[in-house]
Amino acid sequence: MKKNHIAAAIDDDTYLCGHEWAIKSRILKVKTKINMYSAYDIPIATVEKGDRVVDRIAFNQPEAIVEKLKSYNEDTFLFINEEHNIDRMIADWSGYKKLGIKINTFGDIQGVYFKDRVDGAFGEREFPEQKMMLPEEKLVLRKANFHPVPWVDGESLRFGWMCEAIKERLEIMDYEFTNHYSNYNKDKSW
Repeated sequence: MKKNHIAAAIDDDTYLCGHEWAIKSRILKVKTKINMYSAYDIPIATVEKGDRVVDRIAFNQPEAIVEKLKSYNEDTFLFINEEHNIDRMIADWSGYKKLGIKINTFGDIQGVYFKDRVDGAFGEREFPEQKMMLPEEKLVLRKANFHPVPWVDGESLRFGWMCEAIKERLEIMDYEFTNHYSNYNKDKSW
């Protein structure tokens, strides 16, 4: 978290810190959706008015942040760096369940986790968005299980045939591809 963001969060009273931890969280004032991507309407969950959203966590030792995350009495959404094993471990230890991932325009992968309030009056909260997602949307970022073929020599050439096969299949499909909308993509190459 950048210094100016910390200062703004302290001013907004959304920044809380202890000796070995810090949390930026807020209570939502309006209902909103969490989408998988910035530019596409693929909802992961709906955040209701009065829910807590933990936007950022920082820590030296996981125990202190786990205790703080467990202490929230409202329905809580937690955003973590999904590629960081310790962040995922903290979400698990704190009793949060994974709803999905959120990917921004920079390619950062944030895990979206949720924990029900203590002794919820209406039982466990459900997210109908989870049932509407296609299975392919949940597999959006899977590591491909490519195996080199023995009949092609040279490490750089071993996967070339597979890239060509994928390219041919994509050209056959009737999908509309778009250029990435970014100031950095002036040549419209990605």
